[in-house]
Amino acid sequence: MKCFKFIFVLLLISFSTFADDYVVMPSQAVEESLKLGDILYVEVINKSGNKVFDGKRIGNLLYVLDKTDKNTFRVIVSPENTKNKKVEPNADTFELSGFKFEKGLDNYTQNFELDLKQYELEEASYKRYLIYILIIFLSPFALKYFLIFLRKYEKKQKQRLKRKRLKTMILKAKTREELERVYQYKREIKEYLKIEEDNLEDFLKEMNNIQYKKRWSEEDIGSISKVVSKFKKDVSGI
Repeated sequence: MKCFKFIFVLLLISFSTFADDYVVMPSQAVEESLKLGDILYVEVINKSGNKVFDGKRIGNLLYVLDKTDKNTFRVIVSPENTKNKKVEPNADTFELSGFKFEKGLDNYTQNFELDLKQYELEEASYKRYLIYILIIFLSPFALKYFLIFLRKYEKKQKQRLKRKRLKTMILKAKTREELERVYQYKREIKEYLKIEEDNLEDFLKEMNNIQYKKRWSEEDIGSISKVVSKFKKDVSGI
């Protein structure tokens, strides 16, 4: 008999060790009596501050639908079926403060939680369908902006390739034919290459003075070489 009492005391101590005491308050003041199926937001605070509540049932009247914050939960008034033998006992205690409940909820014996499971499934399906609708609605806009981005990207790539080709053509130009070819691309050079305008204008002016001559004299070659040297130095720095 003494052994049985000792074991019973140990069980009580063990049971209390793992139990937590919570204070439960509505996030907003409750003006009217809560009835079966009402949904509201509550704050669940651990008195000892050890751990955050993560269960599904708060006392025997509130059932957790989802968690919105660290200590804030969306709950529904759903009395626990006390006659259901499959319900596991909960060691935690809950002090409900600021609530008004409709009379007779404590004696409710229906399996209301079965309806809650169906409610949760329907709510999940509703959210999923809502996401599908948003995807279908936003897809044309997303496609439009993607195409705009793609066109801008392709344009930048073409401009970059154009600049690279112009730069290579200018830096490799040595002969009369190659310099005259550079002169032919003066509009593209002005548009795509950010260089000193004076150096470009000096090159174009000098080329314009001598390019129509049948032959270039030593003086012509000397003057164009000086201009081209400055021009190329400017272009190489891009």
